[in-house]
Amino acid sequence: MEIQTNIENTKFKKNNFFPKSKIKNIKLFYILSALNNVWFIEGNWFFFWLRFMTAGQLGLLDASVFAYGLVAEIPSGAVADLLGKRKTLIGAMMMTGVGTMFMSFAQGFWHLAIGFTIAQTGWALYSGAAEAFAYDSLVDFDEEESYDEVISASSSINRIVTVITILLGGLLYPWNFRSTHFVWSICCFIAIFVAWKLTEPKSDTEKFSFQNYLNQLKEGTLALFNKKLKFFIVIIIALLGGDFMFNWGMVKPAVGEMFGFMAQSQSLLFATFTAISAIFVKFIPQMRKKFSDKQGLFILTGLMGFSYLLAGFPLKLFGMIPMLLIAMLGTLAHPWMSIVVN
Repeated sequence: MEIQTNIENTKFKKNNFFPKSKIKNIKLFYILSALNNVWFIEGNWFFFWLRFMTAGQLGLLDASVFAYGLVAEIPSGAVADLLGKRKTLIGAMMMTGVGTMFMSFAQGFWHLAIGFTIAQTGWALYSGAAEAFAYDSLVDFDEEESYDEVISASSSINRIVTVITILLGGLLYPWNFRSTHFVWSICCFIAIFVAWKLTEPKSDTEKFSFQNYLNQLKEGTLALFNKKLKFFIVIIIALLGGDFMFNWGMVKPAVGEMFGFMAQSQSLLFATFTAISAIFVKFIPQMRKKFSDKQGLFILTGLMGFSYLLAGFPLKLFGMIPMLLIAMLGTLAHPWMSIVVN
């Protein structure tokens, strides 16, 4: 009897940590999301890329491809709806794998630029399909009310994976400066096979045509002006813009270097940030009970602005405080925004 109880408790804890993982697509979604968060390069890519270009060139490349990525995000949701989210995710992982592998063996500025652009296209396609795929998969089983639990759990798992891979990247980089990019690309190729095992949600029945694509794009644009979402538009731009600018470009490593943190110390620092964020993101469902979505996201936006202001001061080692706040606020913002939009 006691053994049976222990087995049941173990199953409960497993399902509690991976909500709705009994659904095949949701289980694969957790794995795919984790593989998309293996950031071996987090603490060292800045120093790797500076081997092949000046800081000015890196800034120009980063800003240009970042702008391209934002534009690519616009049609990605419509592409996923019309081609099918499974096919879009397979294509996304193929492009990410090719792009990251191209960067791994880069010999100069243009090799990195081409690889980065290909990978950015893959990230845009993934962004437009992954969370919507999870939501539609839950709809198939009348479990859409559990979406906030699934997306919060996924975010927490992703942060744990990120912590481990950042720390491993800190160990790999001194051994070989290309190793972190190479291992990263291998994980992206593994993700292709995971995406291949996905099953298209039954609730996703839209068929592709150019006219349907234009209609979807138009509907998606008009949805931004929906009365329920109108309040959130400025917050979405401020919060996600602030997070992307800091976490997905040269701002974070450059700011870290300004405060005296180099490749290995940045790996340890960023892993710590991610670990703390992974703890807090699990409390999003409880936060939404305490604050309305408007109140909660307004508070996050205010704190994000204050953190950026604080990062402008010569804080030396204490500069890790505003860096931590920006990283943590961005981590909370993504799943919370996804819940609101879906």
